Amino acid sequence: MGKLPLYLVRNLRTSYSTMSDEDWRERASCRGIDTEEFYPGKGESGATAKKICKRCQVRSQCLEYAMAMADDNGIWGGIGEGERRRMLRGELPRAA
Repeated sequence: MGKLPLYLVRNLRTSYSTMSDEDWRERASCRGIDTEEFYPGKGESGATAKKICKRCQVRSQCLEYAMAMADDNGIWGGIGEGERRRMLRGELPRAA
């Protein structure tokens, strides 16, 4: 998939921000786990978070949320910051 047009990103942000308590979060495998696992420090791989994401039933919704919000911090849907930035620029295909 190519780079998302700015108007689409804005529309996605609006639709996600108006949703009531994103139901997918209630079903996430990371629910109740320390959020620090998903925000690795410089030079850390985030392998533990990615392992949790790999078995999660709402991984794609999580990634889509992060992409729509253009959140470039932490691991969302098993995808790290750098990978998501490249996806948003259209340099990598979007996948969860």
